[in-house]
Parts: sequence; C-alpha cells; structure tokens
Amino acid sequence: MSINFSAINYSISAVSSISSGAHLDEATIRKLKALGIDPSKVQSKQQAEELIRQAEEQQKAQAASSNHQVSQMGSYDYQMQSIREKEAKLTLDIKDLTGKIGVTISQNDSLKVSIEKIETKIKEITAKQNASKTDLSSTQKVNATPEDLNFKLQDIKTRFQEIEMASSSMYAGQDMISMLNRMSLGI
Repeated sequence: MSINFSAINYSISAVSSISSGAHLDEATIRKLKALGIDPSKVQSKQQAEELIRQAEEQQKAQAASSNHQVSQMGSYDYQMQSIREKEAKLTLDIKDLTGKIGVTISQNDSLKVSIEKIETKIKEITAKQNASKTDLSSTQKVNATPEDLNFKLQDIKTRFQEIEMASSSMYAGQDMISMLNRMSLGI
C-alpha cells in the first residue's frame, strides 16, 4: 500500500485556499483586510462587495459626523465668545446704572444679584413719586425719571435672560455632542 503524499498536499492546500477566501481576487482581499474584514469569513464575491460597500459607507458617515462635530465645536467657541462679549457689555451697563442710582455692587456679585440690587433701589426711587427730577439728581446723581430707570432695568433684565438662554442652549448642544461621541465610541 502506497500513500500518494502529493495528492494529500494538493487536497490540503485546496481546502486551506477555500477557507482563506481564495475564491476572491487579490484586490478584493486587500480591501477587505484594509477595512478590518476577515476574508476567510466571506462566502462569495458578491458578499465581499456588499461588505466593502457597507464598511466604506460607515467610514464616510463617521468622517462626516466627525467633521460636523468639529464644526459644531467651532460654532460653540464662537457662541461662547459672543456670550462673553454680551456679558461684558451688560456688566458695563449695570455698573453705569448703579453709579447713577447710588448702588454699590461687589465684584463677587453675580449679574443676577446685581440686577436684584438695582431693582430694589429703583423701587425705592419710584416709591418717592412725589420727588422731582431735580431732587433725585441732586441727592442721588439720577438724571432720569423713575420710568426711564424702570425702562433701563427691564432692558438689562431682558438682555440677561437672553444671555442665560443662549448659555443653556449652547451647553445643551455640547452635552448632546458629548453623548453622541460616547455612543459612537461605545463608551
């Protein structure tokens, strides 16, 4: 009894080439490997092409998502700068008004606390409705009527609320991007 080793070797190489995806051309195998797909698990050329198409679409979607997130972060940087500029202008207007009505504000006071102090002082001033404009301006450096002061206060309050809403919106957007990043990374 003689064993034909060349036939056995040929059979083994044929089985191994089928299991390693040898039915695919070399370019397809390289693409699959480049995309992280094991060629030995691909059954046909059509399946390989479909897997390649899906993987490339997924890469494009991730790239687009990444580009969108980068542009969003740039947008958030712009929004933050805009909010800071508005806060700075509002702070100057508050300091101007507090100087006019004689309210002292600490550097540690938030914008909200400052506005509350101004509101309290303006209520005191409007309670003195019988005082004339000259009396107010000579005793408290106020060059405006109580109605003008209330108008300025309402303007400051409105601008403060706009800043608060813009900040909340921006931070909510950043939280959403953070959540999407965690989801895409599988964290």
